[in-house]
Amino acid sequence: MGSHPGRRWLIGAVAVFLVLLLGWVVLALQLNVASAGPLPYSPLLVSRLSVDYGADSLPLRIASLRLTIVEDAMRAMGMSDAEVEQHNAEMELAMSQPVPTATARDFEGAAPFTPTSTFTPVPTDTPEATATSSPTRRPPTRTATKTAKPTKTPKPKTPTPSGGDS
Repeated sequence: MGSHPGRRWLIGAVAVFLVLLLGWVVLALQLNVASAGPLPYSPLLVSRLSVDYGADSLPLRIASLRLTIVEDAMRAMGMSDAEVEQHNAEMELAMSQPVPTATARDFEGAAPFTPTSTFTPVPTDTPEATATSSPTRRPPTRTATKTAKPTKTPKPKTPTPSGGDS
């Protein structure tokens, strides 16, 4: 039993297909394993800071606040020394004033605060509807009407010249 010469290409094509399929499976397994591991440049993406999930340790009060940086900024904006000094004095006065706070309620059993009354406009008289002899007409509703479609007229055929010699 010999192989037919017409089917020899089919055996070769199946063999090439199986080799390519095997290569694809091996490559897929290699890429899957490679994606599970760290990438070569991943150490550059990792933070070197240690993790601390505790509460922040902030200072309880600000030690000092210097307003000279504001003066320098105003001079850089083109203000004269007199304007800078006037603005500085206004700022110091504003910062020396007590800060307004919301009024707290008395939580020791006193009656809650009552709001003060404000001016409320008096409603005006509205005339009532009266009976009329004829009801108000409403405009008629529009309905779509169908129009006839234009008929197509056949175009006259142009005679084609015959292929005869003159």
